[in-house]
Amino acid sequence: MQEWLIKPRQICLWVSFALGLCLSAAAVRADDVAPVAFSTQLAALLDQERAALQDLDPGYVASIMPVSVSLALDAEPAALPLPQPRPKRDFSNWRAGLSLFSGKRPVEVAAIPTEELYANEWLASQPKARGDQQWACLTEALYFESRGEPPAGQFAVAEVILNRVEANDYPATICGVVRQGSGASCQFSFYCDGHPETIAEPAAYERAGKIAALMLAGAPRDLTDGATHFHTVAVKPHWAQVFDLTASIGVHKFYRAPLRLASN
Repeated sequence: MQEWLIKPRQICLWVSFALGLCLSAAAVRADDVAPVAFSTQLAALLDQERAALQDLDPGYVASIMPVSVSLALDAEPAALPLPQPRPKRDFSNWRAGLSLFSGKRPVEVAAIPTEELYANEWLASQPKARGDQQWACLTEALYFESRGEPPAGQFAVAEVILNRVEANDYPATICGVVRQGSGASCQFSFYCDGHPETIAEPAAYERAGKIAALMLAGAPRDLTDGATHFHTVAVKPHWAQVFDLTASIGVHKFYRAPLRLASN
């Protein structure tokens, strides 16, 4: 009887010892083996240990192993969750008080020909726009970041802001995106450059407000191919070397950040 009790213990110890040697050898070779091959070898070793332990008396194994280890032997490996993109946002619910398109639906705004949409003459012929806080934040950003650009350049900057609202790595509101960060980490420099946001060019601000209203009302976002970043040609930020260049409009270059499959 004493011999029967010792034998399983010896088998278990030998299995653990052999597994330790195999894992040590595998770890030494990890730099020389492709990640997929190494993980396959490791999985095979663990399967061998599982099979060896299953040959032992279950009651005996349970008596000498911690509860957590026993549960782990029977548990299926958990699948890693995949990152889910933020749902597309319907910006039309932020149109409260917009007077530019009274009596028009967003789908009608989206149907405006681009040769009109991006023309100074057409924008100048439209009535003054007004709106809620989100509209005000977008208008302010367009004014300070791109008021010297042609309409297409300002529409492109608006695309970047709205693309960020829909991206998981940024705040979920326009004001949150525009005001993100502080000091050197500000995403939009005008917001924390130490200067007051004074509107010195009312006509340029009025045009920015019209463009903001158009974008919130459903104007197409076809200029920058999903860009989430931009910079002027006067600077060369480090991220421009690795991001995808999607468009160059006026004095701005537009980029799309690489897709992140997982985050730490």
